[in-house]
Formats: sequence, structure tokens, C-alpha cells
Amino acid sequence: MISYRITKYNPKFRNSSGAYQKNDWTSISDIGKIFEGKKLTKQEYLKIENAYIQGIIAFMDSLHIASLCISYLENDGTIPKSRKISCSKAMLETYKNLEVGKQLDKEEITDIARLALRELLWCKLESERMFIHFGYDYYMYIGSSKIAPDFLIKKIQDEDLFVEEFKSPYLEDDKE
Repeated sequence: MISYRITKYNPKFRNSSGAYQKNDWTSISDIGKIFEGKKLTKQEYLKIENAYIQGIIAFMDSLHIASLCISYLENDGTIPKSRKISCSKAMLETYKNLEVGKQLDKEEITDIARLALRELLWCKLESERMFIHFGYDYYMYIGSSKIAPDFLIKKIQDEDLFVEEFKSPYLEDDKE
């Protein structure tokens, strides 16, 4: 599989070891804080969260994948409550019914991705031709059985995200 790191972080601001050098928000809990002289608003947060979701769906569509399976899940089993942005009823219903091995359609994947990006759970979603891993500090890794076509990369970049070939640190040795 070809692995990509998809983030809101411009690679030109990484040092030689790959660490991002700008002061930027990394979590939903940063809403209301100031970064580079600008306050992170709920609207700006949701714009970026939506771009990540659109990137996932674009990858799935390009590979003609309708569902992914939960291969790993960490949650504490309690109904998630976010102080910054409320969860929809659909997200809460999806959350209540999560378990390893469950197949998720695109709508459920949208919900679980939002929950993961909001740090309310952690999971790995996979199929034979694709995976999605969520990392710390608003990093996302997508694996694909095919090289991402230029139009797909451009579509994601047009949403103010960056796509880099990068091995997911959450890959197991047998999945490489």
C-alpha cells in the first residue's frame, strides 16, 4: 500500500527532521486560542475538520470503496461530550454501536472521523485496498492500493490540506 500523510500543516515549515515549526492549533480544545495572531474560531475549526472528511470520501470514491471496517478501537464507552462543538444525534448513535470488526458506510465513517478528530475516540479503519489512521495533533494517514491520481491530490489541496507520501506510524508490519 502507498501511505499518505494528510494534514493542515504546510511541509515547507518543517525542519530537517520533519517537525513542524510554526505555532498552530492541534486540537478541538484550541478553539478560542490565538495562533500566529489569529483566534481559532469554531467556524475555522469546522472548515478544516470538513476538509479532512472530504479528503477521506474523495479517497474512497477514487478507489470505489463503499465501506471500511473498524480494525482497532479505543473508547471508554461513555457518551462523548465536547465542550467546544456538540455531537449530532447520528454521531452519538454511531458511537454507541462501534465495535472492532464492524463495517461502516460513508455516513458512519464521516461520524467516526469527526469523533476521532475531536479526540473522543481513536481507531483504525481498513479494507483490503485502503486504510485510515488518525494520529495525534490533527494528523491523518491514508493508505491506498493505488497511487493517488493528480486530480485527487489537487482536490484535497484545494481544501487547504497537504498530501505527502509518508508511512503511517500506526501500520503493523504485516500491513505494509
